[in-house]
Amino acid sequence: MEVVVPAAEVARERRRAKRERSEEPSVGFVVEKIAALRRSRPSVPRDISLARWLEYLSRSEAENEDRLCEALGLLERAVAVASKTRRVPRCWLRDVRRLRLLLAAAAAGPRPAVATRVVPIVSAEEACLGRFLRLGTPVLVRGGGDVVFGSRRWTLETLFDELPPDAVAEIKEPAPGRWAGLEVRRTCAARDFVAAPRGYLHDWSLPRHAPGLLDGISIPRWIAGDYLQRCGETPYAGAWPSLFVGPQGTRSALHVDAHATHFAMALASGAKDWRVWPADRAPFLGPRFSDTSEDLLFDDDDRPAPFEITQLPGDLIVVPSNCPHAVDNADTTVALAINFVNATNADDFLESFAIAADDDLPRCCGEDAIHRLRADLRYLAETDPPHFLRWRDHLPWPAWQQLCCKHKR
Repeated sequence: MEVVVPAAEVARERRRAKRERSEEPSVGFVVEKIAALRRSRPSVPRDISLARWLEYLSRSEAENEDRLCEALGLLERAVAVASKTRRVPRCWLRDVRRLRLLLAAAAAGPRPAVATRVVPIVSAEEACLGRFLRLGTPVLVRGGGDVVFGSRRWTLETLFDELPPDAVAEIKEPAPGRWAGLEVRRTCAARDFVAAPRGYLHDWSLPRHAPGLLDGISIPRWIAGDYLQRCGETPYAGAWPSLFVGPQGTRSALHVDAHATHFAMALASGAKDWRVWPADRAPFLGPRFSDTSEDLLFDDDDRPAPFEITQLPGDLIVVPSNCPHAVDNADTTVALAINFVNATNADDFLESFAIAADDDLPRCCGEDAIHRLRADLRYLAETDPPHFLRWRDHLPWPAWQQLCCKHKR
């Protein structure tokens, strides 16, 4: 019996059900699929398919521990067999391992009740974000965006004047089944886009495409100790800060930022509506993995969120690592974002980095690189960053580089 990846079957059934004015596959359909898989010959694809369908069925049940435990056992067997035979693509095996961890967390306890909580709001003068990051709680820094932008207030007009004429922007459009529900659909001159925004300029790297925009930008003391800027083995140091320009109505669907990085966004204009879930809620939001990448996707995008807040111009919001979040642009927005690593998420970043190294990071993978990175991160965790840095000083950081060189010797 040929086993089809369940995600494709679910999508097919959803399309059929939608034509019948129903959004989800019927319980009977799922039960029949599970029964058919149980009758089929055991194999790695069959075990993975059966585990995913069992997890899918558990979402509609209050007592779901037995199904989750069975799914977890199937994934553990699939990983053990696939690791020995090496007949399964590494990227597939990596995703199965991550799904196994999520199912283990879901099977460990009851589904948590949703209780709305207030997002902490602190001022830029008194902000101390370490405790929020350690607790996995999002926090809004009132005036934090003003610290980042200084006297400059980015608008569509100022961006048009300052963007390089030859800068090319990758414009994203809604795409279910892709990370954050978005996919690059076209390219155009960055100036043309900001002159008449259509689509979403999402996570566009400024160091790579428009470094001149970063002149005068300050990195607040809460982010200035970013380990990614200190460790040469990672390819992410030049990816951020990134630019977000979204017309009213554009959005980022429920997602988690890659490699367990913290996320901070300073808003220059417009308003953004945020919904954030703690990291321990991720197993209960219908997690799955994209067919084309390692990105974690969620089916339950409409589920009520414990944390909801509106970000206004001059605000900076910080979302801790591994926290699922969704964002809607209430107005046309211009924002600057950065992903970062510090002592509170260095271990999680290292684990994610090591898992992805074989497939995604060919130039910096390998046991030696992982050991060097681990040593660097531990060293950096024992030092204190300065209070704040201008962006131009943030990149080289000569004093820190000397310390790192001394440490490596």
